[in-house]
Amino acid sequence: MWSLIKDAESLLTTEAITAFANVSSIVGLTITIFVMRAVHQIRRHYDSLARLPELRVRLEAQTSVLGDLMNDYHGNVEAIALELAKLEPVLKALKKRLPWSERDALKGALNKTARVMASNPSENLVRDLHRSLHRILSELEQRENDNKWSV
Repeated sequence: MWSLIKDAESLLTTEAITAFANVSSIVGLTITIFVMRAVHQIRRHYDSLARLPELRVRLEAQTSVLGDLMNDYHGNVEAIALELAKLEPVLKALKKRLPWSERDALKGALNKTARVMASNPSENLVRDLHRSLHRILSELEQRENDNKWSV
């Protein structure tokens, strides 16, 4: 009996308690990080479900206006520049709400928008941007269709 008490006392040394506390802290930190990432992913998923359809509608309207303005490109250069200035914040908002794997087309469109706005835009560059916007709209539509089927 006395030997059991001696063994229990040897387990309750400061080194053993310190080691247990350190391991417990590391495990607790790991669990906290895991939970924070999971909550962030869940929040981002539902944020994108709510906001992406609205942004898609805005992008669709602005792409339509840009297409109409391009029918008389040389007469509407200022209006096209103004429409592109309105388009850039929508693209940036979309970029924030999409996962990394789906941002390629948006990055390309943002780069094209920056090039068009930085210089005197050529008609071919604006038409290329317009095609990129239609690609983004198609990807967003497919994403919405996929979200209808996912749980």
